[in-house]
Amino acid sequence: MSTVPTRLRFSHPSRRWIEAVGDDVESALKDFLWQGLASTTRSTYQAAINSYITFCKSKGIAPWPATELALGLFVTHRATSSLFNNAVRADTIESNLAALRSEHIDMRYSIAPFESFWVKRIVAGIRRTEPSRQKKQAVPISRSLLCLIVSQPPGDVGSEEFKRNLNFDAAATIAFAGFLRMGEYTVTLKELASTEAPSILATKLLRGDITFAPNDSHALLRLRRSKTDIKHTGVDIVLARTSGTACPVLFLRCLFHYDPQPSEASLFNVNGTPLTREAMIATMNRKIRLAGITEHYTGHSFRRGAAQHAVDMGCSDNELKLLGRWTSEAFQHYVERDAISRFTINYRFQTGESVLQPLPTTKIDTKTITSGMAAASLNGSLDGISQASVTKA
Repeated sequence: MSTVPTRLRFSHPSRRWIEAVGDDVESALKDFLWQGLASTTRSTYQAAINSYITFCKSKGIAPWPATELALGLFVTHRATSSLFNNAVRADTIESNLAALRSEHIDMRYSIAPFESFWVKRIVAGIRRTEPSRQKKQAVPISRSLLCLIVSQPPGDVGSEEFKRNLNFDAAATIAFAGFLRMGEYTVTLKELASTEAPSILATKLLRGDITFAPNDSHALLRLRRSKTDIKHTGVDIVLARTSGTACPVLFLRCLFHYDPQPSEASLFNVNGTPLTREAMIATMNRKIRLAGITEHYTGHSFRRGAAQHAVDMGCSDNELKLLGRWTSEAFQHYVERDAISRFTINYRFQTGESVLQPLPTTKIDTKTITSGMAAASLNGSLDGISQASVTKA
């Protein structure tokens, strides 16, 4: 019988980890300690831990517990030595140190070496002497572009093409309106093939996680697990109905009406197969190319685009953090305050009033694409969608 009955087990500790923790710790405690870190994070950390162990063996140094000197030597070699094929940058080195620190926490070793100003200064030196580079960020999807791609004809009602496009359109509008990270509403092909797939899927959005208001004024999205929800208590995201071309509530209603699924099914799926990250990105870029745009977008484009749109609409920093569920100032890296935003802020600063006629913020010259799905969104009901009104792409 499981040591943790009634609780989900998302992954299983390795034999090496169990032996390293020690026999003086009861199994239930080990279970909780292991589950305290996401399995994907542990998998990522393991590569850094293996590299550190290999380095220590090459130098005749005992790897555990890590010492201040060992860490200083390790990060220096990571930045310069050919032992690891290619030298790595300071960002990667800091990630490596986070992995080793995590190992110390599991093994109940002191984390003092990782707080060493001496080690931190070495890393700072690595950062200062490495070639400068422009950090590549995801190209944001503007609301204008979102409206354009979800207005494309979805195909014949009831066909697999129709369901696939409807799932994408619903996912896109919800990702934008809810500031969702792609890992919160899609799975990867690797996750689907994993032996832990059932547990992984249980953390993603399900049909039962959506609740519609009685008058459809909004939908409540229950996010059971997210990056910043470290206590896994769940987060409720309110999606307001706008009745516009990219209204998330109307697309959800269409999804539930034309592709009914049980409450335990993945929120977005076609024929029982959950929407994958790879399929979402491929469909997104295909639709964008059909709209005549050649720029390539990534999985983070919806969240970054939503943040930029919030700034363009005059949202304060606190409002932006609330919408995007940021607990730090990381959102600052997502947005750019253009001349229009600065003008709006300065006008409000001087007069205490909002600009009555805000200047247009879109740079995309779009052409209205009419389809049954778009008409349903604009009409604010399902009446606009029928076999006759939905044309094949």
